[in-house]
Amino acid sequence: MDIGSFFQHIKEHLAAKDGTEQQLRYNLLLGRYEPEIKEVLKKRNPLTHEEYHIVWINLYKMVVDRLGGAYYQPEPQRTFHIGGAPVEGALLERIEQMYNFDVALDKNARYTVAHRTVAVRVVWRHDRVELDVLPPMQWDVKTEAPDHTDLEDASLWVLYLKADRQTVLWVWDPEHELSINNVPQFYVLDKNMNVTDFGPNPYYIQTEGGRQYTAPVEVCRYEDPDTTFHVEGGEDLSTAALHVGYETTDIAHTVGWQSHGQPVFTNMPPDQAGQMVLSPSRGIGLNEGQKFEYVSAPSAIESRLKALDKFLAQLAQAYDLPADVFDESKAPESGVSRRLAHAPLLERRNAYAKRMADFEERLWLKIRTVWNAHSAEVNRIPETVELSVEHTVQTMPLDPTEQQETDIRELRLGVKSPVDLIVRDRGVTRDEALAIYQENIQINAAIGVSGMARLVRDSIDEGLCSTEDILEGDA
Repeated sequence: MDIGSFFQHIKEHLAAKDGTEQQLRYNLLLGRYEPEIKEVLKKRNPLTHEEYHIVWINLYKMVVDRLGGAYYQPEPQRTFHIGGAPVEGALLERIEQMYNFDVALDKNARYTVAHRTVAVRVVWRHDRVELDVLPPMQWDVKTEAPDHTDLEDASLWVLYLKADRQTVLWVWDPEHELSINNVPQFYVLDKNMNVTDFGPNPYYIQTEGGRQYTAPVEVCRYEDPDTTFHVEGGEDLSTAALHVGYETTDIAHTVGWQSHGQPVFTNMPPDQAGQMVLSPSRGIGLNEGQKFEYVSAPSAIESRLKALDKFLAQLAQAYDLPADVFDESKAPESGVSRRLAHAPLLERRNAYAKRMADFEERLWLKIRTVWNAHSAEVNRIPETVELSVEHTVQTMPLDPTEQQETDIRELRLGVKSPVDLIVRDRGVTRDEALAIYQENIQINAAIGVSGMARLVRDSIDEGLCSTEDILEGDA
């Protein structure tokens, strides 16, 4: 296949790519329900759909946030190492200054719940490495044997730049037909599939066997794929969100009409009855034998609300969400009860946090490669530097009294240290918490704590706070 024919093949593939469902999920995540609900109204109420005032809650984002949000607050524990030995000194400082991606990683975790398969593009921009989180309708991959689910076994990655209607192709196989003299290339195409720019792929790792090229992208999946590259499923949540959006709109419309009732005139010609002006400030003159009344249709509002509540309860159960997510009247009363109610969700979130940690370790290899390709040699990061990520264990906080009792018990048993509590309560790293703890010990030793309540004295002795902290709080 020559290059012209190959690009024509890509154009046909783009035309056949169906991103409708993924675009719907993207719109729902951003709260763009109105166009979708209008389409449902047109189908179900073709003669009256324009009379509806659309009402919705962003159920889709609510579920996605519960499942995929807040994994980087606090941030997971990251360790950069070479052969198992932690990186230290100037190299560690350089890496930590460069590595600031929690916002993008949080976005990726949420998008992955919604879209099931997400690409994170590592791009050199503004003289630094940045991450672009791309839902599936903005990219594609041409899979090859032996593993059609593996990005590294694929032969081509395609990025669609909708803003300027360009397409970017990345090749990393030296033997690919788009490689030139065994050097993989990138190509930029306009909307007509004409090549406007191309050049050698600058992203590779130097190995004993030569250069191992790669694409500046890593793929994150909601679960492991079976036989296809993209993880299937997820339509149930988007369909449920639209169903609830339609129901809330239709119920609000019905309540509005039924609260007024339908005026009915007896023994009056229909054309005359239709012209009657009804208002509390106007009287109505009726001839002998004529009658006027408001007639209300039998109300089904209560039954519809109960059906909607039951549907939401089933939806919460399907996604391991506690019952009070959609019904605050079912909120547990104590911290222990809350933990029990959230146990299935926390189990799911811990498994997902581990998946996000594994993804970040793979993404680091691409971040390191892109950084090195665009940095001066003196600032490059050795290719032996690897990243280990320990995901943050997902927990449900207790109420203050229960938390205090738990903390005291675990401190006395040695299960936790004061440093652990400082990390949790102040949202700092372990190194920062250790420095705070050591500083508090020194302050307390110098000032003394005579006359303070036993609980405060114990907290100071254990290094959880300093006397200065107490005085500042009182002030």
